[in-house]
Amino acid sequence: MFRRSYIEKFEDGTQVLFGPGKFDDWCVYQTQIDGTQVAPRDEDYFGFFQDLARQTSRQKVYHDFMSIYEGTSTKVSRTTLALIKRLSGDYPLDIRLEAHKNFVVIYAGMIAEENKDRAVLKKKIKRIGFYQAIVLNWPVDKAANFSKGRKATELLDYFNALESGNRPA
Repeated sequence: MFRRSYIEKFEDGTQVLFGPGKFDDWCVYQTQIDGTQVAPRDEDYFGFFQDLARQTSRQKVYHDFMSIYEGTSTKVSRTTLALIKRLSGDYPLDIRLEAHKNFVVIYAGMIAEENKDRAVLKKKIKRIGFYQAIVLNWPVDKAANFSKGRKATELLDYFNALESGNRPA
């Protein structure tokens, strides 16, 4: 049986953790101050990052995401969590904590993808959605649902175009 695995506790008492979900044991949860737990949706954090990009810059937000993406594997890394905290410290004071939380949530989501046995794209799926939401400024629901119903080969082709510097539409 999978136990809850805490990833990060924030200064306001909220936490991000892994726990059992509908499909596997790699569901990301955010525990609120009152103790309630929610599973953040792609639409939620993509929306936050779009707002953050509007307040700062798309380039900075995407660059910070890519720094975290590069440090993502199948396990939580204290080094990557420290990087997230440092990167979040560069954002305006009034949104710094939310930036920290949302970067940890998407980091945890990428770790979860890396641990899914049947996932072909692994963390690449989060990068595609993040790219669409932040760089291309797609509506968050479109970016979050782009992969649904598409074949892995089509998504890999899209990812490879992104990786090679071609700007997929």
